[in-house]
Amino acid sequence: MRLVLCGIAILSLLLTAVSACGGDEEPSPTASPSVSVPGSATPSITTPAATGELTLAIDSIEPSTVRLGDTVTVTFASLPRAVIGLQVLDGAGNLVAQEMLTAGSDGSAPFDFVAEGAAGQWMISAAAGATLADLLRLQASPVPGPNTVDRVIEVQ
Repeated sequence: MRLVLCGIAILSLLLTAVSACGGDEEPSPTASPSVSVPGSATPSITTPAATGELTLAIDSIEPSTVRLGDTVTVTFASLPRAVIGLQVLDGAGNLVAQEMLTAGSDGSAPFDFVAEGAAGQWMISAAAGATLADLLRLQASPVPGPNTVDRVIEVQ
């Protein structure tokens, strides 16, 4: 699971660049992740760090009863500017969505997806880091902690 989330974070960073760095807020000059390679083969990845004790929770899932074709909004709660990697699997275990989000200034990170796939129990899995580098290091921890969350929802 951690390896998958690590891959999600890297892929999302490359594909979405700064488009996932907040909802409707204007990005500040330091809000977007940057990658620098100062004369070495190992890139240095930096983002503005979230401060405080890092936790991750699913604050809400709307609508409360999900049917195929519905647009589902999952709202995560974490620290301001925390980096969140997530994936959604349908009832047959197929990947429906994967994304990297940056929590807003209030620590909230909403994510929308359309429930298209196999009905049944869908899995929403996410992990958070204070920086993108932290999120990438989560694969080293084999035990879920306060900065990971898994939620099963029933899709009819």
